[in-house]
Amino acid sequence: MNEKIKNLIVIFTFTIGLLLAFFQVNADNFPNQLDFSSSTPNVPFFRWTLGSGFNGTSHSFEIYVSNSQSCYFELALWESNQSDYSNLVKVKDIWGSQNRPYLNGFSGLLATSTDITWQPDKYYLLGMKGFNYPDWLSLGGDCGDSSRTISFKGASSSNVFDYAYMVQQGFYEINFTPYLNLEASSSVSTPENLGQYKSDVLTPIGESATTTESAVSFKALVSGQDNGQVKLQVELRRIDEQFTGNDDGGILTSDLVNSGNEATIWRFGLVDAGYHWRARAVNVNGDTSDWQEFGAVGNTDFVVKTVPLYTQVESDYPSRPDTRRWADLDYGTGYYSTCLNRNDPPSSTIARCGCLITSMVMLGRYYGIENGIDLHNSDPKNINTWLITNHGYTTDGSLYWGKALEYLGVNDNGVKKTKLSFDYYNEPFGSPVIDEYMVQAKPGVAYSKRFGHYFVVDGELKTGNNPEDKTFTLKDPYWYNTKKLNETDDLVNKVRGYNNHFTKVNLFSYLSEPRQISSAIYLYLASPAEILITAPDGKRLGKDPRTGQVYNEIVDGDYTIENPIYSSDDPLNEEEIHDVKVLHIPETLDGNYDIQVIGTDAGAYTLTSMLYGENGDSRSQAVQGNTEENAVTNYNLNFENGNPSGDIKPQDVTPPSTSIHLEGRNIGNNLFISDVKVNLFVDNQTDDSDVFKTEYSFDEGRTWQTYTAPILITENGSYAVYYRSQDLTGNIETAKWQKFRIKKLKPKR
Repeated sequence: MNEKIKNLIVIFTFTIGLLLAFFQVNADNFPNQLDFSSSTPNVPFFRWTLGSGFNGTSHSFEIYVSNSQSCYFELALWESNQSDYSNLVKVKDIWGSQNRPYLNGFSGLLATSTDITWQPDKYYLLGMKGFNYPDWLSLGGDCGDSSRTISFKGASSSNVFDYAYMVQQGFYEINFTPYLNLEASSSVSTPENLGQYKSDVLTPIGESATTTESAVSFKALVSGQDNGQVKLQVELRRIDEQFTGNDDGGILTSDLVNSGNEATIWRFGLVDAGYHWRARAVNVNGDTSDWQEFGAVGNTDFVVKTVPLYTQVESDYPSRPDTRRWADLDYGTGYYSTCLNRNDPPSSTIARCGCLITSMVMLGRYYGIENGIDLHNSDPKNINTWLITNHGYTTDGSLYWGKALEYLGVNDNGVKKTKLSFDYYNEPFGSPVIDEYMVQAKPGVAYSKRFGHYFVVDGELKTGNNPEDKTFTLKDPYWYNTKKLNETDDLVNKVRGYNNHFTKVNLFSYLSEPRQISSAIYLYLASPAEILITAPDGKRLGKDPRTGQVYNEIVDGDYTIENPIYSSDDPLNEEEIHDVKVLHIPETLDGNYDIQVIGTDAGAYTLTSMLYGENGDSRSQAVQGNTEENAVTNYNLNFENGNPSGDIKPQDVTPPSTSIHLEGRNIGNNLFISDVKVNLFVDNQTDDSDVFKTEYSFDEGRTWQTYTAPILITENGSYAVYYRSQDLTGNIETAKWQKFRIKKLKPKR
């Protein structure tokens, strides 16, 4: 058997895109079951359909032959309207035609085809017609046998090419998958190490992961055979859009880099959606590599999901008319000393104090919660109105977190359900839990004690190669042009510099199925005191300042510290900001809870509570008392059948009892002829350590003065002294009084 054609190299040079690709086929690897010596030979053909970018464009191609031996054949281009290649129509003779020329050791350019207009929705076939079989599409003469053959392969960059094997008359196609593994060589290599990153070009975005930024960067290693400069091209499409190759805004191009280096492309302003992308390399001559799709073919490569920016102050976010509706409204009661505006008289407005409720609105909207439980649009105005009506604020203007979650929930036929779970309460800055939530695209609501301000943190960015080299992206309801935690102050342009730090953050998860609100306890203590609660099973939560012991024995319970809202333009002295101690128990037990308020200094306190029952209904209460260092005041809270059976009540409900002793020369009926010293003291049955103060009055109780030492009366006259005592719990004794007269004898002359 004569040596057959060993290789056939087909070069298609497309004038659009200047793509020049070489494809080499090793005939030895072709399946040996193809028998070209039979009377009805199976003949390989190269076929392809038009990909996008070819429509109506004139292209040309060249065909080269190498190492040919004694062979003659014809080559023609055929066209069909059908995907099964029926009803073929010859478009052009490429080689041979009527004279059927004979090849004998020829190597070089075989034929050139020009001025062919490729039609959309057509199917093309490049086929051989043998000399001995004029009516067949076959190899001619001795060009084929059971061990050698010729095949054609087209460029794979548009992913529209395939193989066909045709037989006599009607060009019937035999259905089998070709076994050839053909490798293409090109002047530009397919990009390697494709990666997608956040805007910092350092933080990777995992395949199918969500990013809360509207900017994404793409990187890949690009190289060319001539080692010249190469650039990266990325075709980025929404997942519901097909790749087209058209430069309609979906093609992104990097700067040129030296061959073998990494190229980077940024895309800003992406809308919320899922995206997929592919990449190729382009050299300075315009030669391109094949497209390489990132990740699994057909997969969603990443999802953009941003936190919508809402502001407490007038701004464009979401719009000027909207923000004007709520900025100047009273926040809560309208007067909280830590966040008063500069009006005359000063007041607490949403613009001044509404950072937390606005942050909760943003968090809800991120998860698609556009309406509150009242079915009104979720915005700072409506959540504030609902919280006022439903006792959602403490007496000092703090927010009951449970009420905010209730507002962002739903009323399902009378059953209140929440759409967000409260996972971590005041997680401290630097906690690895925060990193986990940011990677999962779960925003949190952070607090800066330095400025007394809440805002949303929604992602992490790297600022260097070390683990600690990072910052956070954020949405700020007051300084609304702040994008990252490490920015520099520019208050004129509403940029706040946080020194790359916040104090703590609250973390949440979205519930795909709303969950019924269950019984829960929220306790807030604003005072120079600590709070310690003991559950019916004896487990404790809180702090005992006498020993310094912190207890976290109640499952999923939280003992934490909150601080007031200031939203201060100037940094605050953090040591002077008072702490509010908070206890949160998400699941209650039936029975009695013992609550202890333990003083750390002398002063008044307010214990506010929000109690939830199993049906989602809630009740709030504020209890006032007084304390001093190491003094203990006990309260009872009882739950029955998952519901609070009443208010928080002091264990001690008996007021102190005070006695009076008048010291002087009493001649009867409390008529004194000398100065009188009034002594007040608490009866023996009263625990002196529980007495907060004793008071007296000489104007029938209209004004009271605190008793600290005996009172000396020196002037003649009639007197009535009123007196009473109050214990630390707040029990006040009913006032008593004592009358007396002073009538001193005149000295003898």
